[in-house]
Amino acid sequence: MSEDMPMDLKALGDIESPEVVREALRRFRRRALRNGIWFLVAALLIGSWVVIGRSRVTLEERIQRALGVAPGAVYTVGNMTATLVRVADLGDVPDLGHRVGIHVLVVAQPRESAGSDTYTLVFQHEAGTLSVGTSTRLNARAFDHWIQIVVPADAKVPVDVYRECSGQACVPRQSTSIGTFTIDLRALGVPENIWR
Repeated sequence: MSEDMPMDLKALGDIESPEVVREALRRFRRRALRNGIWFLVAALLIGSWVVIGRSRVTLEERIQRALGVAPGAVYTVGNMTATLVRVADLGDVPDLGHRVGIHVLVVAQPRESAGSDTYTLVFQHEAGTLSVGTSTRLNARAFDHWIQIVVPADAKVPVDVYRECSGQACVPRQSTSIGTFTIDLRALGVPENIWR
């Protein structure tokens, strides 16, 4: 509680009014300053929380903004075609290595079955390294894959392709490996400063 006790209004008549007003004004200013500081601190905390929340950058945005190249290499596995859209330098992570962002566009040719297929790319990487990815379905046949990995020393990134069949033609739901392709960054002419 406050060290200053509130004044009894009946006692105001016994004290000279300039002293009472001066004391009350001093207490009012002290409380107003203290409350104003607390309000300002709270407003700054809430404002910074809102700004930080809005400034989070997705993996897709980081790959698009980073220094990189667009190799345009095309890989075909079964009825799926993958285009290497972008390879970007995402910087170093202590104790993990140099991160590389890869954007692959996958387009599937329609199959005979009535089911709808989803394609998953599994990027193989060295044990203990960072691998994070997202996938976005663009339409019934096209998918965007965004991945962040540490590239092996030989600059070759093996990619396993899985097809997940769903719909009436595929009951129960099935996931099948349909093949592998290798992204060779050195052979594609991707500068070493991006992937090493």
